[in-house]
Amino acid sequence: MRKLIKTGLIILFVLYSFTQFAQESQKGRMKISLSGIPLINWNYDYYGCAVKPGFEYFITDHFSIHRDLFYHIQSGYFISGIESRSSTFGLITSVRYNNSFSTKKWNFFGQLGVGFGSVLYRPIDDNVDKSKVGWLNSGIIAYSAGVGVGYRFTK
Repeated sequence: MRKLIKTGLIILFVLYSFTQFAQESQKGRMKISLSGIPLINWNYDYYGCAVKPGFEYFITDHFSIHRDLFYHIQSGYFISGIESRSSTFGLITSVRYNNSFSTKKWNFFGQLGVGFGSVLYRPIDDNVDKSKVGWLNSGIIAYSAGVGVGYRFTK
């Protein structure tokens, strides 16, 4: 039963990941979107969802500049035998091609983008030498590529 509930939650998170609050795609308009990514680690029995707010500005009726912020925390890492937690955050800028279906409620999009961020590792136990884990702290380059479908709740 517990596994069924977890699977149901994962399916809800996937459906939630396609939610967009937006007006019709039109040059000069801005829209706010909210997307999520289900996170599953079967080895450590970890389930979760990373949520990304986004801002989009239409430079033409079909092309837009999309900016996503992201933040994610996860525990369960063992670095040099020390249980650790990671925090990842950053910003991705993408170019998006948008095309509406015949009803104007459904939107197909494809995007390519690049961004930057940071990953910080910290031991869960404060009494542990942080230098054994902190050497992994680093900057990251994040790439965004893919296709998706959105549904507009408003006109």
